[in-house]
Amino acid sequence: MHVAKIQSDREYKKDFEKSKTRFSSPVDMLGIVLAKKCQQLVSDADYRHYLHQWICLPDQNDVIHAKQAYDLQSDVTKKAGEILSDKIYRQRPDTIKFTSVTDSLEMVLAKQNADTMNKVSPAPS
Repeated sequence: MHVAKIQSDREYKKDFEKSKTRFSSPVDMLGIVLAKKCQQLVSDADYRHYLHQWICLPDQNDVIHAKQAYDLQSDVTKKAGEILSDKIYRQRPDTIKFTSVTDSLEMVLAKQNADTMNKVSPAPS
């Protein structure tokens, strides 16, 4: 009985030593998938690999849509860059193009009240 226990412990330790350096992870983990894609982009192994043998016609609907989407994205990126630009942000107020805002209802009422008060008050003698 004692010999069987020692042998069992030895087999257990032997299996443990074999498996302790192994690492298993799910294949579809997001980090692993992104790392594999990044490695493929960085490596030069497929740099000159011929991708396809078909021709894309310029008047296809999906090509037109892709061009429009790219132009729209480019415009949005350009405008966002202009908004975040320090040069435009820090320019002097007198150089900014603007349109004057029409007076709000409160301002019009205040001006009319001021005119009325000026007409009603007697002129100083």
